[in-house]
Amino acid sequence: MSTPTTPQNQQPIFTVENLNRIEEELEKDGEFIEIKRLDGELHRMRNPCRGTAGVDVPRGERLICNYIGFGRERERDCFKAAGWEEGLYVPMRVHPFTKWGPMYSEEDTEGRMQSAIIDWERSEQCRHLIRTLQSVRLPEIDKIIAFGGGSITTNISDYLQEHAMFLTVARVVRQRARDKSIPLYVQEPAYTSVDKVVLSGLGFKIIDCFGTRGLTMIDDKTLVMCNFAAFAIRQVVADLGVRPAAMYWRPEVSQLEFNSLSHERQEAYHDVDTDKTRVMMTGYQRVDVPGSSMSRMSFYDLDFPGTREVFMASTWYIRRV
Repeated sequence: MSTPTTPQNQQPIFTVENLNRIEEELEKDGEFIEIKRLDGELHRMRNPCRGTAGVDVPRGERLICNYIGFGRERERDCFKAAGWEEGLYVPMRVHPFTKWGPMYSEEDTEGRMQSAIIDWERSEQCRHLIRTLQSVRLPEIDKIIAFGGGSITTNISDYLQEHAMFLTVARVVRQRARDKSIPLYVQEPAYTSVDKVVLSGLGFKIIDCFGTRGLTMIDDKTLVMCNFAAFAIRQVVADLGVRPAAMYWRPEVSQLEFNSLSHERQEAYHDVDTDKTRVMMTGYQRVDVPGSSMSRMSFYDLDFPGTREVFMASTWYIRRV
């Protein structure tokens, strides 16, 4: 089987410098925002949601605020195919994000979260996960970062279960490293003040940002978790050149299988495989959790509305040591 190679003349879409830059630009909360094109030139635009950063949204209300949107390689290629110069492509943009206030009080949210933790830890899925993480050889890990776990103040129970899983992963990693101080970070644009209070009380460290801070924290001692990513996280990590210790995210799909999909299905998800991600993943061992959907079928064969499990669309990758 041939080994994938990365085109040598293809410049990265994402760099740490540019991730930091757009975050800092939004933190200024000025009347105008400067976003950077691929050729390095700046484009000035009016701040669409000035004054909304850090605003606490009351219960039952909503607020439109700024959040960073990410491009991806296939989008850039389509941009070029349409006749545009590659340098004009904007890899990171400012998007409006609808942030809802909490549906539950702190007390109710804490109770619901504690119940979810108990249910999760009694589950067969949890036992399989613990055995899996105990059976593999882990590289050194000094922090865990989980992206996009959802707000636990909504009525979506999957978000509660996913945070319960994050806690289990952190506990196993700390036990294996004999280091209780390994931090568990979470980044989620929908977090409310109630989320932050309850999750902080459970030991989570909240990354409060517009969307890039957690990504710039990833290094070779990081365990990254991102189930069903809403952006091309694998492409970002591959571009940054970092190689995390372990990842829990969408499984690779062969180019042959991807080519067999309809155009609509190919474009249905942002985080698709590219030459860069395939090169990156050659340094990792795939580890499926027994009983999970990903252990017996392809990502594109999943019945998303009918699948009810915390491992719904992701699997584990451990860096080879």
